[in-house]
Order: sequence, then C-alpha cells, then structure tokens
Amino acid sequence: MAKISYFTKKLLIKANNESIKSGRNRNIIPAYLETLEKDNKFPVLTMLMHNDIEVRCEVMCLEDSSRNCWLDIPLKAFNKLPTLTVSDDIFDTNKSKLN
Repeated sequence: MAKISYFTKKLLIKANNESIKSGRNRNIIPAYLETLEKDNKFPVLTMLMHNDIEVRCEVMCLEDSSRNCWLDIPLKAFNKLPTLTVSDDIFDTNKSKLN
C-alpha cells in the first residue's frame, strides 16, 4: 500500500496564496484555481525537497494529466496534507486504471 498526499481545492488555494505572499518561485495563477472543481482531490504527483524548508510539489490539476501545476510550500505544510492510501497496483501501468 502507498500513501499519496493531496490538496482539496480550499487547501490548494490557501497554500498558493501563502506561496505568492512569501515570494516562492513556483505558484499557480489564482484565477485558474477558481476554475477547478470544488469537490475534487488534487494529488501530489512529485515531491522534491527544494531547500531545507521548502517542498516543490507537482500537483495534478486535471484528470487527464494535461495540466499539472508546480507549487512551492513549506515542508511543515506538506507534512500536514491529507493522504489517501492506495494499492501498489495503481503504479503498475499494465493493470487497470483508477476507478
């Protein structure tokens, strides 16, 4: 089993606003975030330690992966994100997709 961190729309907007206010390098155009579905979960696809206190996150913003967003957030904020537990099969491209 694997744990995947994710943002809700509300958490994503809050983290993005804090990223912009703090002058971090990667953030998302606020008007774009307003177009996202309210009840979706936006998984973190990639998490990179950007420096000692920040994480650079690749966030899946659309279901077809055509639009992934990058966001720099504090490590403490990343560690507070909710998580989903999924089967390891989700990472096997030879098996079925998510239902």
